[in-house]
Amino acid sequence: MVDDHWRLLRFSPDASAVICEDGADARTGDGERLMDADALTAVAATTAGIVMGVAPLLQAERVHRRRHSDDVSAAWLVVLIVGGSVWLARGIVTDDLPIIIANVVVIVSSVFTLAVVLRYRGHDPVPASD
Repeated sequence: MVDDHWRLLRFSPDASAVICEDGADARTGDGERLMDADALTAVAATTAGIVMGVAPLLQAERVHRRRHSDDVSAAWLVVLIVGGSVWLARGIVTDDLPIIIANVVVIVSSVFTLAVVLRYRGHDPVPASD
């Protein structure tokens, strides 16, 4: 018999709750919901926001490895920083932790990447190694 903790979960038809594969409401032993749609989407949004937020670090690593950043837009990073700051303010005002977390990650990684880009602006590129 499959352990109840490992049953597949899906949204209810009205997307207001998560239900088990067998059709039962996904509840703990005391009848409390395991996770409603709001909590599930908050976890998914926070995870996606963090992954997207660290994406500029990929560019920072490439610039650092090449010791050259003339082909990287600093304006792109400034837009990420400004946009992340606006969304961070919105998250603080609405007390929305997923928005706050994701945008702190965006701002920190974008500021770091901008610093790396500016540091290597105007340098000769390191030859590519195969």
